[in-house]
Amino acid sequence: MNSPSGFTVVAKAWTFNIVLKELIKGTAELICLHGLKSMDNFIYSTVMDEADQLEHEVWMLQTGPELWRRFIAVLPEDRTTAEMLMHVARLDPDPLEDLMMAVVEDPDHARVLLRNLGN
Repeated sequence: MNSPSGFTVVAKAWTFNIVLKELIKGTAELICLHGLKSMDNFIYSTVMDEADQLEHEVWMLQTGPELWRRFIAVLPEDRTTAEMLMHVARLDPDPLEDLMMAVVEDPDHARVLLRNLGN
């Protein structure tokens, strides 16, 4: 949400752990805005609508934390998580899928892919 003082992350949920998850997702979305700034409003809205659907929530609650742990484990140590999220947000669908599959199945290869992002 864009407010007069800047952007604000707002989350609503039935339980605290889901509110916390939504706040983290919202913060990551703000970080990714920089990476997505080259998209026009229509493309950006389409991407965000596809990425955040209620029907995906059950799967995201189950797999999201583990995928995040694995992603964090392969990030380059000399670059910030925010910087890497911005680079990942810029990836086209096929390279993004390749990266995420590598994070899960081949962490050493994922490290190489991430190291090369933004260079």
